[in-house]
Amino acid sequence: MRASFLAVIAALALLACGHPAAKPAGPPPPSGPVTEAAIVGYLQQSFPAAVAEGTLKLDWGSPDVPAEVVDELAIMGIDDMGEVAALVPADFATKGLDAIKAEGGTNAAGLMRDLMIIHDVRGYFEKAWRNHWSANGPEDFPLPVAYGVDFQVIADLGVFDGGGEGYDEGDDGSDSADGDDDDGDDDGGDDDDGGW
Repeated sequence: MRASFLAVIAALALLACGHPAAKPAGPPPPSGPVTEAAIVGYLQQSFPAAVAEGTLKLDWGSPDVPAEVVDELAIMGIDDMGEVAALVPADFATKGLDAIKAEGGTNAAGLMRDLMIIHDVRGYFEKAWRNHWSANGPEDFPLPVAYGVDFQVIADLGVFDGGGEGYDEGDDGSDSADGDDDDGDDDGGDDDDGGW
């Protein structure tokens, strides 16, 4: 009887201490400083199908934008690639990419900014945005829309309709875009804020 008892104890010990738990499939979580190359590498490794089909473009739009985005991330307290990965919602590979694909895709800068907005909309626009870009309304934000971002916050901070105080995208000399060319007709300017 004693031998059977010892055999059972030994079997349980082997079972408990035997094989480590299986690790999840997929790439290891990123680590290291946030740089343009690290972000592009992470996106390429994490979402290869979206990159291959053009839903996620690994460009930045213009040469100054990568430094702006890395700076915005730092302002938001994100200075390690593990923290960048933590911005990505768990269901991003389906819900997020579907929202982006429905609107024709995005680039690295757009995705990183959208992820910061989803993470902390008020913090992003109060601290990091600094009038670097403008938007017309929620239609410019398919990913934040999909994740239920409060667009009233964005509107209140002056992001829509050409940026906030201090934004200057250049003046082409035309006043026709403001809907008031003093001829008395409605030039298509929208006086309704759409509920924002």
